[in-house]
Amino acid sequence: MSPGEGQREGERRLFNFTESGLEADVAFLEAVVALVGRRPATTYQTAQVRACASLAKALNQILNKARNRRRADDPGARQK
Repeated sequence: MSPGEGQREGERRLFNFTESGLEADVAFLEAVVALVGRRPATTYQTAQVRACASLAKALNQILNKARNRRRADDPGARQK
């Protein structure tokens, strides 16, 4: 089966992320950035830091959206 086969045009594939999984991924990426430090020694490390920082930012946005959605769906949260 080729990629996209069985999907209609414009249809988005749904992924099930867990908050704890996203938090773990963000922590790992931030640890990679911290281990390299402020002054990467090689071009590879510079690219690694940029990629990890960018991915951590994107995952944090997904995580924040999931948390906001959960709070909005929680009937007890509205009463406070």
